[in-house]
Amino acid sequence: MDVSKIIEPILRPNRIPNEHKVETVILDPGHGGDDQGAANQWGSEKTFALDVALTAREQLQHAGFKVAMTRSSDAPRSLEERVDFANRFANAVFVSIHFNTSSGGAGIESYALAPAGVSSNAASEHGSVADSRAYEGNAQDEQNMALAAAIQGAALARLSVFDRGVHHARFHVLRNIKIPAVLLEGGFLSNPDEGRRIATPEYRRQMGLAIAQAVQNYDAAVNFHSSGATLAVATNNLPPHEHSITEPLRDDITPRQTDKPSVSISGGE
Repeated sequence: MDVSKIIEPILRPNRIPNEHKVETVILDPGHGGDDQGAANQWGSEKTFALDVALTAREQLQHAGFKVAMTRSSDAPRSLEERVDFANRFANAVFVSIHFNTSSGGAGIESYALAPAGVSSNAASEHGSVADSRAYEGNAQDEQNMALAAAIQGAALARLSVFDRGVHHARFHVLRNIKIPAVLLEGGFLSNPDEGRRIATPEYRRQMGLAIAQAVQNYDAAVNFHSSGATLAVATNNLPPHEHSITEPLRDDITPRQTDKPSVSISGGE
């Protein structure tokens, strides 16, 4: 399951079957209307998510994609309306934009629909009795994972934030959608430092740029076709080895001291 649903789509997205060029991108700014989502002293999730989506729309249109938005103003949209809207489009991808809130939480995370039989990583869904059920969105398990990895990677490349990783969940907007879909949590409004950064226009602009770049990366990756030599052909033409592969490259290697790490995991102190 891990190989076919996680590793293979990320390492070899061009092997995903029946994939097509992306023509339309559906941007889904979370919440809206009376539902403000998470909030802090600088603003609300609904406002920040819409701002990110507007930047992403501009960049995607400039890159030649058609863009549709589940909302382009502070209007309420039910979860069912968002899914029904997205399902009108073929050769499309769906990106739902949100921000997090949790005591002590920090960082960016992306969610793809959990395959049938795979547990959800979302805190609100732990122990879900629906783990074994297959939804319509599971028809795109491989595409969902490749898209989520592209979104997470592009966001981390532009924003210096903690990497919470790519996860599986059964959020409503992911379950019955018929196109590749991802839900991005772009940081924690409840975190004092991170919430302050999210409130800046530049942070949201960079996130919008990241989404646009991720879609282009995903589209190029799943539609890549190489005419060059395969790995198998290349390995058959390697020069012969003089020594066994198990022998060390040098015989004067001395073990490194490993009592103390040279760099802290938190980043260089």
